[in-house]
Amino acid sequence: MKRRIGTWWKYQTPGDIEILKDLRRDLDFISVACDGPHFSKDFVRNCQDIGLEVLHLIDRTAGAYDSNEAAGETIDSIVAYAKEYGFNGVDLDYEAQPSATRAEYAAFMEALSERLHEEGLKLSICVGYYFSTHAHPPDHGFIDPVAVGKYCDEVRVMCYDQYFSPGKGVAPFDRLDCQGFGPTSSKPWAATAMGHWARYVPLEKLVMGLPAYSTDYDARPSGCGRHIYAPVPPANSWEYDKSWLWYESVNMYRYYDETGGPRIFYASDADSTRAHLDTAVSMNISAVTFWEGHSVSPSMWQALEEWKNEKVKR
Repeated sequence: MKRRIGTWWKYQTPGDIEILKDLRRDLDFISVACDGPHFSKDFVRNCQDIGLEVLHLIDRTAGAYDSNEAAGETIDSIVAYAKEYGFNGVDLDYEAQPSATRAEYAAFMEALSERLHEEGLKLSICVGYYFSTHAHPPDHGFIDPVAVGKYCDEVRVMCYDQYFSPGKGVAPFDRLDCQGFGPTSSKPWAATAMGHWARYVPLEKLVMGLPAYSTDYDARPSGCGRHIYAPVPPANSWEYDKSWLWYESVNMYRYYDETGGPRIFYASDADSTRAHLDTAVSMNISAVTFWEGHSVSPSMWQALEEWKNEKVKR
């Protein structure tokens, strides 16, 4: 099966196309977060002209779905926008919705899928793997995993936020995945996430979503965390050491920041990317994508190119 590479992309300016042109050898598809008055219709066409499939990434601000009337209005709006701007489809990223709306959201997916398919467009969805999903039995909240596998053409598993570093010590983030120190995506955790969704979704529909950001923590008592969209600690750090966590398949840095404060940094870099791609090989996953494309390093793109050309060895 042909391997495919994509990325989620936060649209900034029409000049983004020049960045994507440089990556066209590696990229097959993008999912664009682009709502706003400054989005250019030409951008979608220019992306397609260099061979990219372009989906519209939408979140809960796209509209409600908790009644037939609300869902119908939201679907009309989503489809009209996709047709107006020439997208190849839609990528749903509704998150943190009430569990009580599971049936309504499943019906929304079904109806949206039908309308998009009538127009020759694709429906993709973003799904996560959280501590509640890991429970026995798994709790998917507002997501009906069977409906996801049935109605969606692609399912992008967000294999990141294993530890949600910005939530540490910040109310109201008192969830288990916001406590402690850890990487945003270790190899065994991401493999578990993909294996979980493979129970509900055919392999050919699965897309492995990888992080292009790292987790970084103040190592002092009551210290908080943050995301850093880079594969190494900040350049203003004046002393550090680096260790490879063999089980997690993540590089960890201990360092002091410019104030002398101790910090711990778990890297998303080329090494961790190759580890995740090894999982994709072992599971016969044929598509991967990144959050988010602007921060993918050259060495990470190189790892993807090697994987795409089947040079990754198990």
